[in-house]
Amino acid sequence: MLMSQRNLSADNFGRNKPIRILHFLGLLGHGGIEVWLMNVMRALDHTNYQFDFVVHSREPGPFDAEVHELGGRVLSLDPPQRKPWSYKRQLSRLLKEHGPYDVVHSHVHFVSGCILPIAASCGVPLLIAHSHDDKRAVEKNETLARKAIINILKRRTKKYANVGLACSSLAAASLFGEQWATDPRWQVLNYGFDFSSFSHLPEQQTLRKTLGLPLHGKIVGNVGRFVYQKNHDFAVRVLKELVGRGEDVHLLCVGSGKLENEVREQLRQAGLTARAT
Repeated sequence: MLMSQRNLSADNFGRNKPIRILHFLGLLGHGGIEVWLMNVMRALDHTNYQFDFVVHSREPGPFDAEVHELGGRVLSLDPPQRKPWSYKRQLSRLLKEHGPYDVVHSHVHFVSGCILPIAASCGVPLLIAHSHDDKRAVEKNETLARKAIINILKRRTKKYANVGLACSSLAAASLFGEQWATDPRWQVLNYGFDFSSFSHLPEQQTLRKTLGLPLHGKIVGNVGRFVYQKNHDFAVRVLKELVGRGEDVHLLCVGSGKLENEVREQLRQAGLTARAT
């Protein structure tokens, strides 16, 4: 189901009950990872597979109710960074109270190095680490202490993961190392996307009015969190270049994040505030 190397079926686990898979996330929000997982969950045969989610937040998420409707659960823990000494106890208790689980699938990059050893100690047979991002550029600017912690977590991830998935070769190298392709446990998984929700779109002029966009001219879209990896700098440079060529173009950014004010300032300095939403 989630990997090509294994036949993830109930028979492989020696029973006829649904395979129980526990996903670890920051928050079950509207991010790309979460939307992809919800699309997978909606398409599942729920007699054979059950998804539960651990989120490292006490805030409710927009998909919580739907997860419950589909037979899953959303379980909350404090982030391990907040309470590192009690995280093992909390997670062990959660796995025992709500398990047994057949699969733990961690989507939280470095923090997989905390989660997978605990899941292994609780007897979870299949442990998956999933890299959705290339964080190497960010790592370079970390303190020496932080870099040491990250290296320890990476080593623990590689020690305990039965399977490692990544959205690209760059993301694989970020979590599993530059030589990731030599280890048969690691593989790139190309995400599928459900385009059915785009089959009946509103009329363009109506949509432009709703979003406060100009009724004429080209729209350049950028969908993603305002973080380094989404490369909003490039979007601003493209907008500046197009406007400089006399193009009637407007930039639409969809998302939020810590760099939003910085991007707004770049647009202001370039005299492009009126051409961005």
